[in-house]
Amino acid sequence: MKHFSAWTTIAFLSLPGLAAAAPFDGSTPLLCATLQTHLCSADAECESQTVSDNDIPRFLKVSVQNKKVTGTRPSGATIDASIDAVRHAKGTMYLQGGQEAFAWNIAIGEQDGSMTLTAVNAENGMVIFGACAKPD
Repeated sequence: MKHFSAWTTIAFLSLPGLAAAAPFDGSTPLLCATLQTHLCSADAECESQTVSDNDIPRFLKVSVQNKKVTGTRPSGATIDASIDAVRHAKGTMYLQGGQEAFAWNIAIGEQDGSMTLTAVNAENGMVIFGACAKPD
């Protein structure tokens, strides 16, 4: 009976689409909402702010295939940032890049789409929490 069970499992997993990758692994484009923002500086404590306070887009389009993160700020300015590095570890996809005077990192939970984005320069750091979904 053990052989039947093992062969059944192998056959089941080899069917197209059944052994699919994690839902948020970057294999398809993602739409990520920015929800909570915390701004920190070396000489002060961190403070919670809104995304509008810092002109952060409410939504970011993430395309690992095109190596791009794009969005529109509340001011109307656009973000078109290149993804320089992609890494997967322990159920998380890590994206890294730089835009204007900031280096940034995005960590996305590959199973649930939870997101944390950090952006830093020599004087400040920002942590943004959010969630990602697959657009229809």
